[in-house]
Amino acid sequence: MWLRASAILLAFLYISPSFADDLQLTLDLKNTISNDATSGGTWQLFARKLETGGGSEGDFGVAATRGLLNNIDVNSISFASGIGQPTTGGPYIQTLSNGTVEINYQQDLSGSVVTGVGVNFPVTRDSLIASGTWPSGPRPTFGIDPDGFSSAGSFLSSASAPYSLVSPDNTFTEVVTLGDFNNSATITLLDVAPFWHQFNLSCCGPEPYNPAADINQSGSITSLDRGAFISLFTSYVSPPLDPAPEPTGNEVGRFYLTGDVGPLATGATGILEVRVDVGENESFNFGGIDLGIRPGTPGVVRFTDASISEQPSTWSLSRTSLEDDFVGLFANSALGGGLPSGIAGVLFATIEYERIGSGSTTVFFEIGPESLVDGTPDHYPDDTNLTSDYAFYLSTIGPEPGDFDLDGDIDGQDFLVWQRNPSVGNLVDWQSNYSSSSLNAASSTVPEPNSLLLGFGTCVLLFANRQRYRLHP
Repeated sequence: MWLRASAILLAFLYISPSFADDLQLTLDLKNTISNDATSGGTWQLFARKLETGGGSEGDFGVAATRGLLNNIDVNSISFASGIGQPTTGGPYIQTLSNGTVEINYQQDLSGSVVTGVGVNFPVTRDSLIASGTWPSGPRPTFGIDPDGFSSAGSFLSSASAPYSLVSPDNTFTEVVTLGDFNNSATITLLDVAPFWHQFNLSCCGPEPYNPAADINQSGSITSLDRGAFISLFTSYVSPPLDPAPEPTGNEVGRFYLTGDVGPLATGATGILEVRVDVGENESFNFGGIDLGIRPGTPGVVRFTDASISEQPSTWSLSRTSLEDDFVGLFANSALGGGLPSGIAGVLFATIEYERIGSGSTTVFFEIGPESLVDGTPDHYPDDTNLTSDYAFYLSTIGPEPGDFDLDGDIDGQDFLVWQRNPSVGNLVDWQSNYSSSSLNAASSTVPEPNSLLLGFGTCVLLFANRQRYRLHP
């Protein structure tokens, strides 16, 4: 993910400081993990002239830049092709006593002007000066040297000398993260809707230029930036997920698991379906979904495959992660699409599993801070994160607790199985899950639990008396 850290340096002629243009140095960062600002990555240093309307200084380009950067790998720095000259004062790098790295580019003013560096700058166009990498940890920033001087530069006033110095005393900095609209220094699902909003404004009307949306540094916001923004999510890593809270009944929609969840023999396979009742005016357009699925009891099943459905949904980017005991489901809808609004039971994903042990296990959802994001006009920008509006319902693979005969229901026959072999399970499970409908259906043929216990005791006494009679007639 590109982060844009801009240090804007007010440029004033020493002769006439009231007539000067500005010099802007821009530090763009691309994180190794797009939604982790401290994951390390690559950086690029740009320079351009900003018109202040007060003078024409710098109209022939940038003569020199002095960028002071912190938290970068000094051994990885390379200068852009075509900007340096093999003379004294050309590009050089040094590390100052405080650890700040100085990157100095200066044209040989006695020679020819280097074409293309700062010459005829568009209003929003930057020129690349240098690039490199940065390690995991704090992000690169502009710094100062031990003597208190900041980044600076100079402008060419003509096709060759003289040039106009830019005073470091008139320096101010602005940090902009490319693609980041909520000031988190990362690219997340919560940035999709505001990016799309800015893209539409820039494409369809004379809106102010927003550097956060200019992902490819072209100087304008186009469909290429839209594609570049979507690609940032290829390095997205789901944040830590926690078990979904118990439903409160106030949620406007729900996710639930269905499919082949009945009794299965060890070694058999089944399929879970992740479905959702999409609320009215909700679709997860211009946002996305980030969920986890995990079994509650280890050793019963293992997950073998997972896929996110593209019908009837449409995703810009979708991705699954798979482990024996975890499935991650991530879908981004930066181009629109998402899920149809106000429809129950829409298929979101399917998960294949294999039974590896006996018994049953619950399967529950895991959610993170931005699991369900919807950026449709009904929600953006006030109600973008819908995670708390949805319920996440569990499912059970295998027999329900108390289904001792593994026939898919809990009735009096299960009690008889337990009566013959109490090791099959806990009678409390059977008593808790013995439904009223089963009681009614079985009342004519299967005794009540207490009656069964009483009848069993009576049979034992009769059998004992009969045996006593035979031994002692």
